[in-house]
Amino acid sequence: MNKMRSKSRFSLSEKGQVLIEYILLMVIVISCASILMRALVSRQPGKQGMVIRVWDDIIRTLGNDLPDCNQTTFANPNCPP
Repeated sequence: MNKMRSKSRFSLSEKGQVLIEYILLMVIVISCASILMRALVSRQPGKQGMVIRVWDDIIRTLGNDLPDCNQTTFANPNCPP
């Protein structure tokens, strides 16, 4: 009977440790996710994330591409003379 009580206390202690480890892992994962989100998709002027910056470049390139025009650069939407 004493073995059951000591085993019960031990497993209760293990459950507490598992809960604390789970919470610490969640804090680490959420911290990493927020750092990645800030670096990749931030929309702050001057500090745009990599995905937003590349997406903006793609949109500008597509917008500056005029049909029936032999453009060499897509920085401006003008056809060369």
